[in-house]
Amino acid sequence: MKKLITVIIFIALALGAFGLFYKLLQNNLALDDSDALFGGELEKGYPFAGYLISYEPGGAMKTCGYAVLNKNIAVTASHCVDNSESIYLGLGDFSLQESNHISVIKATQKEQWVQSKNRSHDFSILNINDTTGFYSEFAEIATPTEGCNYKVVAYGRTEDPTQNFEKPRKSATLCASDIGANTFIIKGDGTSGICFGDSGSPIFYKDTNKLAGIVVSIILEDPEDTQPCAFGNTAIAVRPDANQNLINENIKQLNAGVADVSVVDGLTIDVAKQNIFDRIGLSQINNLTEGEQKKYILMGTATLTVFMVMVLLIVVARKPKSNSNWE
Repeated sequence: MKKLITVIIFIALALGAFGLFYKLLQNNLALDDSDALFGGELEKGYPFAGYLISYEPGGAMKTCGYAVLNKNIAVTASHCVDNSESIYLGLGDFSLQESNHISVIKATQKEQWVQSKNRSHDFSILNINDTTGFYSEFAEIATPTEGCNYKVVAYGRTEDPTQNFEKPRKSATLCASDIGANTFIIKGDGTSGICFGDSGSPIFYKDTNKLAGIVVSIILEDPEDTQPCAFGNTAIAVRPDANQNLINENIKQLNAGVADVSVVDGLTIDVAKQNIFDRIGLSQINNLTEGEQKKYILMGTATLTVFMVMVLLIVVARKPKSNSNWE
């Protein structure tokens, strides 16, 4: 009986240790996966910006931000809809009540994102069917320029841990720089910063509906930094205007009836087949080099091996000696 209890205890310890390793690994790899606000202020404006709730197979939930362009089209970060089984959009204060949501019928991802997970193509179009006036105002796509005349609207983790479940709706002033063909750099003004919880958050020219960008990733200036949430930190935004052709093609399909959003028959989404990392919740490993992937796999394997060896040694050490008499 004692031996059985010992085995159970050490198996529990082994599983607990690996669970801790797994959680830490997830946190480390998710540093550029989702973003929200440190600092900033509570926001009631920008009625064309809201929150996205995505449910994955098995019931796992993630939240993001989005901007709505018209009664049939919204936009967000593409990784927000990876592996989604159902997607819902909300406005105003964060809520899990279905009556406060509108369903996404179809999500369109760029081929470049599906193939490479390159942040330059981390952009997705969401098709909805707003026949009830869920939205009263809409965003318009604009071209970003360098400067600090921007507001980001986001939900999610903040500098106050007590607010993380509530996901307060906040806005903050951002500065834009390094405008590229598909992305640009954003930085808090010193009183705000980017953190976890809300990728896909839209960036507007202040006090307008002009959509200049969508937050997709935190930049880690120090690869060893495990606490990137900070006031005045840096992130990457994708340019919606660089995806205008994709949006126009979607509108064309809607007008031609090719993408019929009048029939709600569940979510349609085109994504690449899942690999093992997606299936175990570590999809960010796909963004690492082959050498880095091997390093994390070896770390996990070593963790399990060490603790299983410890269990076996304890069991062997506690095994009672035989009292057999061969004389």
